[in-house]
Amino acid sequence: MHPMLTTALVGGGCVLLAWLLWFIFRRWDRAKAIVAAASPLPIKLVNVWDPVWIRGQIDCPEPLFVPWFNYSCVHFTYRLEEEVVRTEKDEEGNTKTTRTWETRETKDGAMPFHVRQGDDALWVDAARAQWHYEQAETRQVGSWRYSCTYLPCPGMVSVVGVVGEKKQTLEPLQHVPLMVTPRDRADYLKSAERSQRWIGRFGLVFLVAGFALVGFGLVRYAQTSEGLPQGAWWNPVAGLIAALVAILATAVLWGLRTFNSLVIYRTRAQQSWSQIDVHLKQRYDLIPNLVETVRAYMAHEKGLLDSLTAARSKALSGGMTAKVGAEQEAVAGLSQLVLRAEKYPDLKANPLFLKLANQVTALEDKIAHARGFFNDSVAEYNTQARVFPARLVAKMCKFEDYPLFAAELNERPKI
Repeated sequence: MHPMLTTALVGGGCVLLAWLLWFIFRRWDRAKAIVAAASPLPIKLVNVWDPVWIRGQIDCPEPLFVPWFNYSCVHFTYRLEEEVVRTEKDEEGNTKTTRTWETRETKDGAMPFHVRQGDDALWVDAARAQWHYEQAETRQVGSWRYSCTYLPCPGMVSVVGVVGEKKQTLEPLQHVPLMVTPRDRADYLKSAERSQRWIGRFGLVFLVAGFALVGFGLVRYAQTSEGLPQGAWWNPVAGLIAALVAILATAVLWGLRTFNSLVIYRTRAQQSWSQIDVHLKQRYDLIPNLVETVRAYMAHEKGLLDSLTAARSKALSGGMTAKVGAEQEAVAGLSQLVLRAEKYPDLKANPLFLKLANQVTALEDKIAHARGFFNDSVAEYNTQARVFPARLVAKMCKFEDYPLFAAELNERPKI
């Protein structure tokens, strides 16, 4: 094959590799968004079918042990490799020695466990879990190499999943995985974002290099189809054309990728507002029951109860702007209600009040998390739409800034 055609094929391979890296980037971005959307809640406040992020201690009565290392764990992968030395002679009679590591044994194991917070615990089926960022270790003894990854037991663990039907288990459901990692939420998301950035950068580099090689190889092939002179592979005209091809082709594909990213980020912001809207509706549906429950005990707090009811009516009368506008009043009213309930021991002993109060507390935690996730999603979209050169695509395609949920509250009701 003509060497310049080989160059063009190598360039085509780089373009395909860039596309693969960007595909991986998009999948990782979607997976990170799903994990980030899970609410970090105490186990005692979770409800059935909640996507949650639980941080707690591993509780496993019969842990596993990593082969050879003998570490106590609830999950491991193990590999034993041998260094093999081979001596070969080439056609000219020269001796060549190669050293390679060949796998002799592999093992893995997973043991179900509880993730525990004090007296509260949820069961995790290890066989259905995905394991991320586990501890890793490699040791070499002579010509043998031992390596493993494992999640130590006892130890702290984070689990993302959906609360099961009886509020006793964490499970995967639809797009939400059952994910287990020793890292806390902030560290996990930071590591995932850092990995994404590098994948995106490598994709762009391979794309530019690939189109440059394709352009240069095809042009030089057209110039030298009869034969490539010895040592005369370079040509300024071919180099200039290759640079133009690389710039134009990369600009077109980058523009399409930027457009798709803006659509995805805007949709994510809209969906994250929908999640806030669901939680707000659940909270406002609880307010009438809460007001009726406390009315008989707090006869002198009629003004507070009426203002809380009015805030609910205001929020339900409009869209996003009305809900955000009523947020300060609703949270202030709930906080005052909880504070004043301390003066009524009979009310605090009422089982219905305690149940409603715990539900309100859980909803406030979910709303706070959903608001933060919404603002992060909006900031991601707005930043993408404002920075140069992505701003050019945003202006041409009329991507407008999305408003933040600006009602940042200093205090939330705690029952």
